[in-house]
Amino acid sequence: MEQITEKQFNAYLKEEPTWYRSLRQVAFQRMKQLPMPSFRYGLSILIKPESFDFANLGIPSRADNNILISKQDGIEIAVGSTMPETAKSFEEEYEDKLLAYHTAFANEFIVIKIQKTVKKPVEIKYDLRGSTISTIMITSEPNAKAKIILMKSSKSLPSSTFNSEHILINAGAGSSIEFISTQNLSRNVVNVQHRTAICQKDATVNWTELCLGTIYTRAAVSTRLVGQGASTKNLFVFHGTDKQRFDIFTASYHDAPDTLSNIITRGVLNQESKGLSRGLVKIAQNAAGSNGYEQQDVLLLSEHAEADAIPNLEIDNNDVKCSHGSTVGQIDEEKIFYLQSRGLSREQAVQQIVLGYFMPIVELCSDQEIREKLYEVISKEVAC
Repeated sequence: MEQITEKQFNAYLKEEPTWYRSLRQVAFQRMKQLPMPSFRYGLSILIKPESFDFANLGIPSRADNNILISKQDGIEIAVGSTMPETAKSFEEEYEDKLLAYHTAFANEFIVIKIQKTVKKPVEIKYDLRGSTISTIMITSEPNAKAKIILMKSSKSLPSSTFNSEHILINAGAGSSIEFISTQNLSRNVVNVQHRTAICQKDATVNWTELCLGTIYTRAAVSTRLVGQGASTKNLFVFHGTDKQRFDIFTASYHDAPDTLSNIITRGVLNQESKGLSRGLVKIAQNAAGSNGYEQQDVLLLSEHAEADAIPNLEIDNNDVKCSHGSTVGQIDEEKIFYLQSRGLSREQAVQQIVLGYFMPIVELCSDQEIREKLYEVISKEVAC
């Protein structure tokens, strides 16, 4: 990134609304100043790709992915390589160099406006064909409701493939947005995904993340509850094999009274895979009557797999309910023995136990059609 000159950046700027060109310029200057994110947590936890240097990221080429979107009455969708004027209400935050790089060089955009209640889910089928920096922006009118499913996959890609994805949601008062994402990209892809939601009064944003592919994924999902009575549910499921790496951060920020959040992270790691789950529930001083919960669980299938869970609570008001829990363990051999006694091989027994480990999370999804889709994806992954 440091090698990118002002001249190269200015040549990259597209024919976009003036406000977004200015946003890119601010992001580019911030990128030069901000530090690279830390990949080390404490003395013994290091989660980073083995043979990829983020500092060498250059100017991306034009995105050339295949995107199919099911359109529904009551939802306005814009797709393109430049930012439409309709997205002006969003603001970016630059916590580190990678986030600023994303805004400065984003090359693919999807903007969704939810105008009323839509019963049938909107499906976005995304076939990644090369390095991409994509932004999805979602807004909802007051009291509107919608479910959005993002299915991201790819065929074999070169080891230098970099995918950066931002999803920004602004939920209007009384609205409800359920966002479901299944990521099964090529094992050569280095993936950085960042999700942020803002919930107004009595609004709800529910996230369901199913993370299966890539050699390395750095994922952050955070929801800011800024209106009284706002709520969020954050479900994150990951499954790792070989030498996959997962660095996961989930957060709920209670900035208003009577807000509710629930974070559940559940993963299974096999062979030499490695995962870190960090969670945060932060309740502000003026957020009386709020309720926050987080749970992190990881199941290890190999003595070479590694997992760490770091829950965190920050509470500035005594009139709240807030709790957390975390577990890291291995499969109970008695369960395997029982299933083998019923005619299953050891491999089949492990597959059934892993499937059962994930199913309680899938059942938390409110829509039966979505539950069936998630069950199908997880079943295929576990059977591999």
